[in-house]
Amino acid sequence: MGFFGSSPTEKQLEIYQELLDEKRKRYESMEGGKNSPEIAMQREQLSAEMKQLEIQIEDAREREAQGREHTHGLDLLDD
Repeated sequence: MGFFGSSPTEKQLEIYQELLDEKRKRYESMEGGKNSPEIAMQREQLSAEMKQLEIQIEDAREREAQGREHTHGLDLLDD
């Protein structure tokens, strides 16, 4: 954990997840409406943005896991 209880990576994950949830809600709200070309383009854009956020979330989780691996043995040095 970081100084204030959460690491920058944890905060990043929260932000990315909130953005992803928001985009999913917007995407789902467009599903029931009429299928105009404009709405289809907006849905495609949202889909691409959601995929990018999913990649960023996965990358942040991997960085967080690697950070824990690197600091795991350091606690032994404090004694």
